[in-house]
Amino acid sequence: MWYAKMYFSEKKEVFQFDSHGVQGVPSTYKEFPFLESLLSFLETDCKELEPLLQRAYENWSLLIDRDDRDAGVRTLMDLGDLGSRHIYLNLLYVRWFERFGRMGITQDRGSREDQQMLEELQGIPEQLPLYQQQVQRFFDLVLDVDKAGRDPQQQASAHYLYDAPKDPSLFTFRPIPLSFEPVEPGRCSPVLYPLHISDMIDGRPGPSSSGPRNSPTIRCLRPTARNTRSALPGLRPAVSPTSSSMPGASRPER
Repeated sequence: MWYAKMYFSEKKEVFQFDSHGVQGVPSTYKEFPFLESLLSFLETDCKELEPLLQRAYENWSLLIDRDDRDAGVRTLMDLGDLGSRHIYLNLLYVRWFERFGRMGITQDRGSREDQQMLEELQGIPEQLPLYQQQVQRFFDLVLDVDKAGRDPQQQASAHYLYDAPKDPSLFTFRPIPLSFEPVEPGRCSPVLYPLHISDMIDGRPGPSSSGPRNSPTIRCLRPTARNTRSALPGLRPAVSPTSSSMPGASRPER
C-alpha cells in the first residue's frame, strides 16, 4: 500500500512518498531546511492551484460515474502537477495513484472510499487558504516573541485547550499517526505517516511532531510569511523523542 512519511533529522526535514509502499526506495525523496516546507506553504498562491484541483475533481467524477479510465489518468496528471507545486501536495498523488491501480484489480469502482476522495478533492480549494490563515495565527499567537512573549507554552495553553482551540478560527490539532523508527544509519526519529494534508501541517507548526500539545521551544523574532525566513538559522527542532511521540501512536493501517 502507498505511504507518505515525514521526519526531522538535525537541521532538515525529510519527505518520502511511494505509491507502491516500497520502504527504503521511495519514488519521491526530498530534504528541506527545518520548517522550509511550512514557510513555503504559507507563501503558496492557492488560487493558482484551483484549476488543477477542479479538473482533478471533474475527472475523478467521470471515472467513478462512467468508468472512464482516461479520466482517471488525467486526474493523476493534474495531481502530479500539483505535487510539483508543493511537497505537501505529493500526498494527493500517491494516494490517488494507489487507489486508481487498486480499483482496476478489485473492480470496486464507486466505493465509499472513492466518494470520500471525491469529496476531499472538492473541499481542498477552500481548506488550503484556511490552513494558511490558521498556521499564520499560530505563529503570531504562540511563536512570535514580539507579540506573544517568551513563553510559548503559556501562550499555547492560553489559546488552545488540549487539541481543541478555544477560538474556532484557529487550527485544530488532532491525533496524528506517529512511529519511532530508524531513519538513517545510527539515527532514530519520530516519523509522521500523514493520511491527509492537515496531518502534515499538524506536524509542522511546533518544534516537535505534535504541535502545541507538547511544549514549544522554538524562539524567533517575528515568524510571519514575510520574514520568518530570516529567523531560520535560529530555529531548531526538538531532539527529544519522548516530546514528539504520542502514547500509543503507531503507523496507520491502510
